[in-house]
Amino acid sequence: AFLPRGGEDALSIARARVLAGRSEQFTIGTFGVPGPSKLTHRVAAAAREIGRRGVPVRVLMAGYGVREYLRNHGRDFDGLDLRSFDGPTDPQLLRCMAETDVAVQFRSKNLGESSGIVPQLLCLGKTVLVSDIGSFKEFGNAVRMVSNDLDVENLADEILHLWHNPIFQKHTSDYVSRHTPARFREKLIEIVATS
Repeated sequence: AFLPRGGEDALSIARARVLAGRSEQFTIGTFGVPGPSKLTHRVAAAAREIGRRGVPVRVLMAGYGVREYLRNHGRDFDGLDLRSFDGPTDPQLLRCMAETDVAVQFRSKNLGESSGIVPQLLCLGKTVLVSDIGSFKEFGNAVRMVSNDLDVENLADEILHLWHNPIFQKHTSDYVSRHTPARFREKLIEIVATS
């Protein structure tokens, strides 16, 4: 769990948002390559449901292939305040993460891969909603896990609940402190020394 170069600015933005408290406009972020494997259509449907409930909501999408995805599936976001960034630089991606209230990082199925985005979000102290599958379970109580089968109304409920009740910063900071590059190095040296 670490931020790339330029992460200090994003960390400052994220901290300022926490200190300012909950804003009138709620921002849902979803990051990475959008599509069926990330259940992007479900994020859009939940955001529309939240909007229907009278909550001012913005969706922030950043990742590779965002422009192409929106060209083919833009209707999913009709009526939403959408900000999108295709192929963002590291600083742009981090700024988008820092401006997010709740990040939704789903996977349709477990292919054995981990996530690079979720640890960065946790470094920024963000509340993250993930699919209850695969390596996401390793994040423990630093994230909120839900079933991919959750209907849109209940998914909207979960997202709104996390907006009103963010994950405890202690959970995210504990995860980050246990997964630093320095801790990884220590463990690696320990394993090599005992082999």
